[in-house]
Amino acid sequence: MNDLEKNNLKFSTSIFNWRYDKILDDIWMEKEFEKIHEYFMNKFPFMNLLQYIPQYRDFHAEKDVLTHTKMVCKKAHEWLEKENINDLEERKLIYISAFFHDWGKLKTTEIDLWGQDSSISYMESFNFCFNENKISDECKKILREAINLKKIKVIEVLIFIEDKRDLKEDEKKIIYPILELISKNIEGDLKDLIKEDFNGIFDLQGKITSPNHSLVGAQDARYILMNLKEDFDLREKIVQMIKNHQKPFFLLSQSENEIILKEQVNQLNQKIDLRYILPMALNDLRGRLIEDKNKKKLDLLISDVELIMMEKDLLLEKRESIFEKKNENKYILVLCGLPCVGKDTFIVNLKNQKNPSEYLSHELGVEINFKDLKVLSFDDSRKEFSKNANGFDLNNKLRGQSTQKVYQEAKELLARQDFFIWNATNIDKISRKKIIDLCKSYDVSPIILYMERPLIDILKDNHLRDKTISNEKIKEMALTMDIPLRHECKHVIYKIQKKKIMGKMKKP
Repeated sequence: MNDLEKNNLKFSTSIFNWRYDKILDDIWMEKEFEKIHEYFMNKFPFMNLLQYIPQYRDFHAEKDVLTHTKMVCKKAHEWLEKENINDLEERKLIYISAFFHDWGKLKTTEIDLWGQDSSISYMESFNFCFNENKISDECKKILREAINLKKIKVIEVLIFIEDKRDLKEDEKKIIYPILELISKNIEGDLKDLIKEDFNGIFDLQGKITSPNHSLVGAQDARYILMNLKEDFDLREKIVQMIKNHQKPFFLLSQSENEIILKEQVNQLNQKIDLRYILPMALNDLRGRLIEDKNKKKLDLLISDVELIMMEKDLLLEKRESIFEKKNENKYILVLCGLPCVGKDTFIVNLKNQKNPSEYLSHELGVEINFKDLKVLSFDDSRKEFSKNANGFDLNNKLRGQSTQKVYQEAKELLARQDFFIWNATNIDKISRKKIIDLCKSYDVSPIILYMERPLIDILKDNHLRDKTISNEKIKEMALTMDIPLRHECKHVIYKIQKKKIMGKMKKP
């Protein structure tokens, strides 16, 4: 491992510490694959960590994730050239999605220790070392998951080795067999970490899996591109590409009949255009080496995706609207966005208008009628139940009561079909669905207004104000949030601020 990789390894589970530089647009029309890929690797050196992440060899004989990533990127580049795609946004969409499609494997890859003869003695060694206190606390953290779940996360072992170069003899018995397993799957300097005087007494053959790597990779990619100030629409397309890149593999095999297949294809198309996700799936399947015994399985997956690609126009249904049209003149406004994004400022500005109803109608592009503007807020409700002005001191019972109060007020307003603003972060789709379903039961249409501005500006402003939430927490929320998709309800509007001056809302 060189010094750069060592430094990056220490931050491998926290993308908050990585440096971000603006991607230059002049690279996108490059015809030579090696040049564009070298450019990307230089821009994102932390991607080198993927060379230490092994893969399940039955379907990845190329062994490590970095090699697979380069192969997929090459297939993506060849597809762009073959299809003669010269549109800048399309080229960025295809290549960036391919580059980060398996990045989530860094955090999620684990070795399954179930069902191995060798794992019996290995687990006995785990328990002995753990119970006899013969290992460090850092090593115990790795063992707890292994003992309870019979699984070990590869990244935890790599970080442990990097942080603690001198291992106790009993720690070698725990850690080195894992490194031996990893070194069987990859080439590189990692082998040097296994000392010559150690003869492995276990032969680990655990199955290697990366559960939820698509979701984790999509969340990381959003955070990276958000820091690069990439265009919002393009960024969210890339996020959906990464999040759903495996879905086309199983559309046919998981569909019992044509009706179910059509429904699944249409649901996928709502999230990301099939013109892009299907070629990406093919590039992913073709950008790998595979053992002969599994070649037929791979060929079957490729033919399934190709069939969906050929039949996609027949499978897609033209739907005017999946939402009911009752009481189209009855609305509520559901604000959505990170803390300190400007939701409260938006409400204050609205109240200061001479004709708030007319102003809001113009801004949203929907006819809104109200006399008295009502705002429901979980923060305001918590303050009512709290002795502290910021609502910090609530126990679980009082917090639950404050939340229930907001929902009760919402039901009363919905029953009267009065317009109001629901002021909360609403950055997870579960909370939004609860509000959408509640509105549906009262025959009222919700308008979701997602607000965003540069994360660096949010963090600066949050640092200056009387904070109710830390900057680190806001970063975590930015990493894991679910930005509302256009199909969640009939009216989803985005207000994206690229600079300090507020931008206009954009309705898809």
